Amino acid sequence: MAEDVVIVGGGPAGSALALRLARAGASVRIVERAAFPRTKVCGEYLSPGALAELEALGVAQKVTALAAPLRGIRLYAARGDPLTLPFDGGVALALERRVLDARLLAAAREAGAVCEHARAEELILEDGRAAGVRVRDPGGELQERRAGVVVGADGIGSMVARRLGLTRQRSSTRERFALGGHVVIGAGECEWLSMFSAGGAYFAVNPLGPRRANVMLVLARRELAAWGGRIDAAARRRVERLVGGRAPLDLFPARQERLAAGPLAQRVCRVHAPGALLVGDAAGFLNPFTGQGVWLALEGAREAAAAILALLRGECSESAAWRAYARARDTSWRPRRVLSGVMELLQLRDAWALHAVARACSHREAARTLLGACAGTIPARAALHPLVLGRLLA
Repeated sequence: MAEDVVIVGGGPAGSALALRLARAGASVRIVERAAFPRTKVCGEYLSPGALAELEALGVAQKVTALAAPLRGIRLYAARGDPLTLPFDGGVALALERRVLDARLLAAAREAGAVCEHARAEELILEDGRAAGVRVRDPGGELQERRAGVVVGADGIGSMVARRLGLTRQRSSTRERFALGGHVVIGAGECEWLSMFSAGGAYFAVNPLGPRRANVMLVLARRELAAWGGRIDAAARRRVERLVGGRAPLDLFPARQERLAAGPLAQRVCRVHAPGALLVGDAAGFLNPFTGQGVWLALEGAREAAAAILALLRGECSESAAWRAYARARDTSWRPRRVLSGVMELLQLRDAWALHAVARACSHREAARTLLGACAGTIPARAALHPLVLGRLLA
């Protein structure tokens, strides 16, 4: 029997979408290949924008009960003192993805969504239209899961996006990879998110509570390739150079505890096709430096739910619903992509980054505007105003 919607991927985007649809009475199935709870390679940061979306979902209290508060962010360039910016415009939290993802998936299941542990291997296409997915269960059996709408929430390298021909070729010279995991840190560093950037790479330290943090080294493919098989020693040396003795944060996970992800890129030409939508990282990926990943996933789920429900209720045609989703997403995505691009440019040249940090220290209101745009306390377009950028970059 076909469901209204089948969602490939049970991360924040997929689970939040399933939760909204199930509460509205739609029949929904999530197909997720990983067994939850699962560990993810990411910053494990919940911005004020992400927390607002969780509040709108009605799950904020359950999801954030085990989270740790963050006072603000410290930005370090290649040398010198950091730019310290408190989260004046809202609360930000740190929470392990294994906790966040499991809680959201459980909420979707409680709302009535079917959550299946299986691997989605291919799309079912009929007359050029997505009609479901073929999945392989843990026992190895291949089965069909048919639905009126197929949603790709399967992240970077999305199978759904590839099969629909929606992906764009990535530039391998700009591809980045992430290495990291959880470490023990000093008690004095437990409330500030620290970012060390130099030489086209950066090291992020996100405290998860007393004396524990998520650390992530993000660097270009070519640098990682030059290390050969000496990843652990080379990564530690790279972190030491980035930190430069300016903070007691020179720890890096041992081989058996280290996780990796990449390439950190996903480009698509469209976020929809006949019978299908893309949400979350499957619909496009921004530089994780700005910390907008979970927020974008939850926001995209809300926008996708509105389009799908309008279609299911007969309020508009599929083409009109999909266009409305694309417009809503473009409105929120475009300024953030530009903002992310500005950050990437600053990371390419240490001199540019040092200049920007110096300017930000002199023009703190402009710096707070930039932080608020990344955190979700103000619209992203506000940070792209010529006066703001001029004060930071001129």
